[in-house]
Amino acid sequence: VLTTSCNENVPAPQVRAPHPDLSSYAICPTIVVTSADLATRPNEEGKFFNFYRSDLDLAYGKSATVAATNLRTSEHRLVRLWAWPSGGSTGNAHGCYLEDPSAGQFQTGDILVTPCAGSDSSGLASSPASRGPTSQDS
Repeated sequence: VLTTSCNENVPAPQVRAPHPDLSSYAICPTIVVTSADLATRPNEEGKFFNFYRSDLDLAYGKSATVAATNLRTSEHRLVRLWAWPSGGSTGNAHGCYLEDPSAGQFQTGDILVTPCAGSDSSGLASSPASRGPTSQDS
């Protein structure tokens, strides 16, 4: 255990792992996964993810479908977002993959990058819903 010189009983702060390189995504909206659980579905950890609505400026009570790339897995898919909590341990909104959601797809700390405004390089840009939270319905 490392200690400081001021007090032998106080451990030094832990060194955190470096964050992924986000330099190429700096101006693109991102969703930070704050947890990957839902109280109503304890056996499906990682099927849903929780985040803060402010990540995408998504108004409470709205839902959206957006294209996103998970930087941990490099998977690029459509995600469905709901701008209200659903029993997750953190966050005030939740989401999952639009097609074939299953347990283990998301982890706390995942970063989901959505296409930059006006970008046609997402691979899914022909869909209006892939340009950010514009497809809002309940």
